[in-house]
Amino acid sequence: MKKSISLFILILFPFIAFSQEATREFEYTIEYPGLHHPLTVKVKVPADYDSSDQGYGVLYYTDSAISYGFVNDLVETLSWEQLPKLITVGIDVTPEARSKGRNFILTPTAWEVMESYLDVTSGEMGGAPIFLECIKQKIVPMIEEEFRTVPGERTLMGHSFGGLFGLFALFEEPSYFKNYVVGSPSLFWDEKLMLKLENEYSKNNDNLGVNLFMAVGTAEDAEFVDMDADLQEFVEHLQSRNYQGLNLGTKVWDGQQHMASMFLSYTEGVGFVFADAKPEVGSN
Repeated sequence: MKKSISLFILILFPFIAFSQEATREFEYTIEYPGLHHPLTVKVKVPADYDSSDQGYGVLYYTDSAISYGFVNDLVETLSWEQLPKLITVGIDVTPEARSKGRNFILTPTAWEVMESYLDVTSGEMGGAPIFLECIKQKIVPMIEEEFRTVPGERTLMGHSFGGLFGLFALFEEPSYFKNYVVGSPSLFWDEKLMLKLENEYSKNNDNLGVNLFMAVGTAEDAEFVDMDADLQEFVEHLQSRNYQGLNLGTKVWDGQQHMASMFLSYTEGVGFVFADAKPEVGSN
């Protein structure tokens, strides 16, 4: 009996030690010219941040109001064997304004067709260029000044409108983020605007040196979109370009609806984009 108890303690000890080393969390309110509402930025650093002098890559993700807990549990758990330790930065509109503010910051254009569907005016859409500028000019510089980061080791992750924003950022500033995890992107937006942006990009570029993962569920279709077919069309466009440096991964989740797909896409996606940066087992 004593041997069994001793063995149990030995097995459990690494997890006890891990939980006793408190993970630190920080929250900021960010205002930026042109954004209708303040942003809430939530930062979480690895458990060993205080006891280490190493730098960390940073995972930026949108819609943190609904995904903060899941994303951080995912990153912390997978850092045992599949991911490097990361600083996570969740970005969202402040809670009191989130319903309409999200539509503004994540959409690249004001599309009149969606006014009644989203219950917004044209002025409450199309803020993605300002949001991306805010990330580049204010949020990332703040994170890289306040925390020990590895220059250039930036990942952007988003789902739905957040996935749309991720692709917009990819073609606007392709080298700013190293990795992109894009779940169920709203590729129908503004008559398939992302296809147009990709086409414009391809005219002057044959290089797209990023790790890009995209995924969608087969049961996500709404009354006016076929998200599975839209993603397949977009992937075929990318593959036809033969972009140098592009590491592209895709998945289709059979039978999965929109929100369920987020969990699958984020889990598979971070594993894909960090495949070459896995920690040694037991290094935690």
